[in-house]
Amino acid sequence: MKPVDFVLEHQDQLEENQSVQLICASDVGNPAGNIKIWKVPERTNISEIVFTSNLLNNKTKNCTTFLNLSTEYKVSRKDNGMKFLCSSQNNLTQEPGPGRYSKRISVLYKPGTPVIDLVPFKEMYFAGDDLKLECVSDGNPSPVYRWAFLSINKREDDIKYPISNRSSLMMNNLQTNNSGIYSCFASNTFNGKGFRVWSFVFILVRNQTIKGKLRLHLMH
Repeated sequence: MKPVDFVLEHQDQLEENQSVQLICASDVGNPAGNIKIWKVPERTNISEIVFTSNLLNNKTKNCTTFLNLSTEYKVSRKDNGMKFLCSSQNNLTQEPGPGRYSKRISVLYKPGTPVIDLVPFKEMYFAGDDLKLECVSDGNPSPVYRWAFLSINKREDDIKYPISNRSSLMMNNLQTNNSGIYSCFASNTFNGKGFRVWSFVFILVRNQTIKGKLRLHLMH
């Protein structure tokens, strides 16, 4: 039979590595069976078992066996948007048996280390080239981005911050003074706590005269 009750007990603001209490009650029939709890990711319908109760074999006069279970599940960032399924089954039921779904959960987590992509990617850039830096990080709430720049000819205390508040940084008509370190910062805030992570990339822009010399060298 379909579970009569399925409850998730957790804090309103659920954070990564916190636990939810899963409580499910169901008549598992006769012959008596068990209860299984599954997790169902947001973007797929592929369920995964996270808990299976002990199999009950006792017979009852009214052909019913009522089972009430409680278990904990520790969430990770991959569980954001996931829902749980509680099902009851016995050896007469094709798995999964009749089930009841929970609401989807929201898991708060700090940003992951940003990945910076260069578009287009080149081994060497020259004056006049166009370059787009794309910064990607995953977090909930969605991260806020900032870019900083330190010229190759300046000290660390001369860093320019921020030069952009977007995830991407577009630079048209590069010049040699664009050479330096570009840092992407990703941050978010939840439950009164702030988190920030960053990555950097070094860009070197050469003069077109060097580009011409390289072509002559390759031709010879």
